[in-house]
Amino acid sequence: MTALAAGAAVATPGIDLEKGNGEGTAFEPEFELKPARNPPPTSAYEIIPLLIMFKPFVQPFVRLVRRSDKTGEKTNLLGRKRKVALAEGNVPLEITLFLHSYYSHVLKQPGWLVPATASGFLASLNALQDAVANLERVRNSEPNASLESNLPC
Repeated sequence: MTALAAGAAVATPGIDLEKGNGEGTAFEPEFELKPARNPPPTSAYEIIPLLIMFKPFVQPFVRLVRRSDKTGEKTNLLGRKRKVALAEGNVPLEITLFLHSYYSHVLKQPGWLVPATASGFLASLNALQDAVANLERVRNSEPNASLESNLPC
C-alpha cells in the first residue's frame, strides 16, 4: 500500500500553502471587490445624539415634506398606513372570462387539446364560475334573524 492510498499528505517542494500559490506570493484577485452591503445613510441624530429628544416633534414635518415629493405614498401624517380604497370591478369574473378566451384559443389550434382534456377543462371552468356566482350571492344576501342572534358581537 502506498503513502497516498493510506491518506498521508505529500509535501510538494516549492509551494508554501500558507502564502497561497506556488510562486510564494499571496493570492490577488483580478478585480476589486465591493463592500458586502451599503450602510444606511447617517442622520443628524447619529452625529448629535441629543437631538433624539426632539425627534417625535420633528418627524411629522419631515414626513409632510417627503409626502409632497412622493404622490403615491399611502401613509398619514403620523406615518400610519391609510386604508386603501377597494378596487372597482369583479376580478373573479375577469379571471373566468380570460380562461374562457384562452380555452377557445386552444380549441382553435389543431392538435393542442385532445377531446377528453378539453371536456375536463370546460367542466372545471364551469364549476369555477358556479362557485364564484354562489359566493357572490352569499356575500350580497342579508343574513336571516336566526343566524344574527347566534353570531358573537
